Amino acid sequence: MVTAPALRVPTILVAEDEAAFRRLLIATLKPGRFRILEAASAVETLRMGREALPDVILLDIGLGNDDGLRVSRKLKDDPTTRFIKIVVVSGHDDPLTRERARLSGADRFLAKPFSPLALWRALDALVPTG
Repeated sequence: MVTAPALRVPTILVAEDEAAFRRLLIATLKPGRFRILEAASAVETLRMGREALPDVILLDIGLGNDDGLRVSRKLKDDPTTRFIKIVVVSGHDDPLTRERARLSGADRFLAKPFSPLALWRALDALVPTG
């Protein structure tokens, strides 16, 4: 008997210091479509990014007292993690913030508040699944 190869489930790391918003992001993701990991700080995000090598990181621009854009730059500068797609999530939607996100290596930018559809579209563009 021939069995079909198992489909790989993409991994998303949700890096958000505010627990309530982190839970909202996770609830918004399509159940069963992604393996979801959580990080609440820059240190945790860098560690989990390097250990788990997720397909995408949803990265809050302000991780507590740290800078999410610094995290993005570190991940994009590391040959081991540079392939990880990064979606920067920010409460500031202005040209300077968007440019800073782009320069940090972010692949997409979502301004809070955003619709579930906007999140799904960003993820569909970065992680096509069947």
